[in-house]
Amino acid sequence: MEAKSGKPYRFVKIYMFCNSLTAARMLDYHDAFSAYLPCRITLIEDKQGKLWLIALNMDLMIHGGEPLPPELKEEALQVKEMILDIMKRGAEGDF
Repeated sequence: MEAKSGKPYRFVKIYMFCNSLTAARMLDYHDAFSAYLPCRITLIEDKQGKLWLIALNMDLMIHGGEPLPPELKEEALQVKEMILDIMKRGAEGDF
């Protein structure tokens, strides 16, 4: 952002953790899930200088609307746990 605007900007880093095979299974089930793929975790500095880890809440994809087939639901739950574990370890400084 700073490179494009020429003005200093707070710290932002976007990490990508995509499993392309899981993403393909989700998209095969329904194209709308492309908006819910949990590939990103953002490390962002708030306006007070504190750092935060932020990721998509997958609960609507997993539990909302039409039920996922059991195998796909299990895989989605595993991805959710993996993303939450990465965030927890990052918050604790365990990289």
